[in-house]
Amino acid sequence: LGGGSGAYCIVACQTYPALKACCVDFQEVIDVARGFIAESGVADRIIAMLLSYKDDPLPEGYDFIWFGGTLQSYSYNQTREILKKVYTVLPGNGKLRLYDYFLHNDRTGPLFSSLMNLGVFEGTSESSILTLEEMEQILREAGFRDIRHEPLNREQTWLFWADK
Repeated sequence: LGGGSGAYCIVACQTYPALKACCVDFQEVIDVARGFIAESGVADRIIAMLLSYKDDPLPEGYDFIWFGGTLQSYSYNQTREILKKVYTVLPGNGKLRLYDYFLHNDRTGPLFSSLMNLGVFEGTSESSILTLEEMEQILREAGFRDIRHEPLNREQTWLFWADK
C-alpha cells in the first residue's frame, strides 16, 4: 500500500521467484509504477492497482503488506480505520511492515520527521502527526500483536513490524 514507483514490489519479485505482488497507489503514481513494472522482467507477477485505501476495499489474498510512507496524510481516526482494514484482509499468519515519519512520544523530534509532518499538515486539514506510541496503540487496537519498531536513516523514518 502506498506502492509508489513499484520499486519494492519489483525488487521483492526479482529476489523471490515464487512471489506475487500488488502495487497500490493513486492514479498519478500508479501510471508511473506501471511503466517501471513493465520494464522490470517480473511484470507477470505484479498487479498495479489504482486504489484509495481510505475509501476502497483492500485487495485480499496477500499474506504480507508493505505500507510505505503515506499515513501522515491522514487523521488519527482515518489511520485507525485504514489499519483495521489492513488487519481484516490479512490471513491468520499475515504480517504488516509499515514505514513512515513519526514523532518521539514527547513530540520533541526527531527534527526531520517534525518538518515532514508539518509540511504534510500544511497541505491538508486531515493530516495527523502521530507519535511512535500512538502508532503502536492504533496497531494494537486493530488487533495486531508482536508490535515493534526501529528507526531508519538516523530517525528520519521508522519501520514498524506487526503480525496478525
